[in-house]
Amino acid sequence: MNQVSAGWRYAVLLLAAAPLVYYALATLAALGFFKRARMRVLPDYTPPVSMLKPVRGVDFGSYENFASFCLQEYPDYESSRIFPSGKSACS
Repeated sequence: MNQVSAGWRYAVLLLAAAPLVYYALATLAALGFFKRARMRVLPDYTPPVSMLKPVRGVDFGSYENFASFCLQEYPDYESSRIFPSGKSACS
């Protein structure tokens, strides 16, 4: 009777350990994948960007906010302001 219950114990232990082995292998595979992804060299391509800034009234720090849009360190961008009244503040 003891040998039968010992056999069941080992079978249950093996069944319970199978997910642990699976998770360990999955973790190793994920680490290898992300290690390869980090080592990959990306191209220097940067797509052109358009920034649209809706403007209505003047807020505290507006000058610094607009200046930050103009001082971007991005190779190809355009910055546009939208005035809801249809009139530009520049004219």
